[in-house]
Amino acid sequence: MSFRLITQELQELKPTEPTPVLPVKPSQSAKYIFSIILLAFLLIISYPIALYILLHCSTSQFQRGNFSASLACAKLSSGLSRLVPQASPYLVVSRQLSETLVLANQFASHSLPYLQSFFGRGQSPASDTTDLSFTLSRLIDSLAFLQASLQPLPRLTPLLARVNAARTLIQKISPLIASLPELLSLNGKSTTLLLLQDSTELRPTGGFLSHIALLSLDSGRLTNVQIYDTATTDSQLRGQVSPPVDLARATGESSWFLRDSNWDPDFPSSAARAIWFVNKELSLSPDRVVSLNLGTLVELLSMVGPLQLSELNLTVTKQNFFSQYLAHPDILFSFYQHFFDQFRALNSSQLSRAVGIIINSLESRQTLITSTVWSGEVAPSTCRSALPCLNHYFYAVSSNIGVNKTNMFIQPIAQLAVQIEPTRADFQYQVDFTHTSSQTNWPSGHYKNYLRLYLSPQSEPDAVLINGQPAPDYYVTAERGLVVLGVLIDTPPATTTKLTVRWHQPLVLSSRFHYQLDIPNQPGQSPYPLTVTVTYPQGWFATTAATPTLASAGLLQYNQPLSRPLRFDIDFAKNDN
Repeated sequence: MSFRLITQELQELKPTEPTPVLPVKPSQSAKYIFSIILLAFLLIISYPIALYILLHCSTSQFQRGNFSASLACAKLSSGLSRLVPQASPYLVVSRQLSETLVLANQFASHSLPYLQSFFGRGQSPASDTTDLSFTLSRLIDSLAFLQASLQPLPRLTPLLARVNAARTLIQKISPLIASLPELLSLNGKSTTLLLLQDSTELRPTGGFLSHIALLSLDSGRLTNVQIYDTATTDSQLRGQVSPPVDLARATGESSWFLRDSNWDPDFPSSAARAIWFVNKELSLSPDRVVSLNLGTLVELLSMVGPLQLSELNLTVTKQNFFSQYLAHPDILFSFYQHFFDQFRALNSSQLSRAVGIIINSLESRQTLITSTVWSGEVAPSTCRSALPCLNHYFYAVSSNIGVNKTNMFIQPIAQLAVQIEPTRADFQYQVDFTHTSSQTNWPSGHYKNYLRLYLSPQSEPDAVLINGQPAPDYYVTAERGLVVLGVLIDTPPATTTKLTVRWHQPLVLSSRFHYQLDIPNQPGQSPYPLTVTVTYPQGWFATTAATPTLASAGLLQYNQPLSRPLRFDIDFAKNDN
């Protein structure tokens, strides 16, 4: 652990043992001096141990949501770190880490009342979040100083990685604080539409929309949760709504309903369509939309469960949920009702840990919220460099249209190759879909996947192959300034289907430019291996922000799971001689 390394370094600061001298009869003053030296020696030995214990206490209690205990340990370690001069960079890190933990606990303690009030416990917090934003700003600055102090210390690289991740997360939370009065409806009443998506039947924003929940909020409190089955609400739709062209093409449906309202992978667009359907079917107009995948709810069962579904004589836990669900597909409505009832009864410690799971779900795009930094827009990022930018975007979106739960059994493996030349970029995407089930009946069966690839503007498709043969049909359209290629892939049980897509893009490059490639992950999709290879002329010079798995003249390769959005930033300098 990183704190142990700090402790070891602090222990190396203790003085060398004194040179032996001839024994003399100790006087009273000599005994006094000896006692002082012994006490100092013991303090030098115990100081790093005490510091380590307090830092460990603070971090472990913080992770458990015990903010008062964590804050007490952090304050003690901060005070202890000030007792001696900052003679070592490890002492500097210890002091800065203590102060950062103090601020983190203050922020968490000030945030907790909003959650407690939301679930009807305690007084409603102030709608003015200025103090909360100020504490968060100080925490961001403290993390930046800690980050700078850790960078020259290679032995503390694991701690630096955690600090980097914490700083990135806190920076994303910052704009959410200003939105708290609106999101929690601190100054009035509002309705939140919760899309409960079944990720075992993958759809663009996370899963098949079998259920929704309407959350009623009043002055920062959750006053009511109403669960609806979309099959029931869709039966109340009057008239016929024509579906999008590609939805009709993929499914053969001639009408559009709430259950398919999340067909657009751009979440703000799907959210607006879901609000429209809810208004038409239930005569309600929600104020905001949140998507929540079944996988996130199951992860939260570690805090909430086990759930006793007494009306079905079933008990569901985090470990057995999916097996129970596939054996009893009618449990979802009952599961959602019991889940929200029990979630509202969580204590402060459980709520804090649940918030950690939800924040991780937001960071990994498994949960989306309209009008926030987690809104799930489909759009390339702005240039992240002062150099001229070559900005590439690639987003693979799967839609299970087979009316089954085959995503439980599909294991994708993908490779994306980018070849950059002075006047052209060539791309090849290859993905293998392996069906691990041999069962042909429900919940398994054929994996019918309508796959859409969202590509950079001016992309021109060259070939679409399925198992090495030209695809019988594929479709190229444009959405939000991006090129969209759609193709239907059918993978029978116990087989592997290989899709290969090639395309190119004309380029005009300057002698020095910044290349960035953004690859979002699809909500609801389980993480899968992705290899990204970037090749370029060997006379060019490349500087990459992320450490490649493989690097050679004219080649950079990255191997990592697609579990959250990936960003690749490379600065190129062309040799024009």
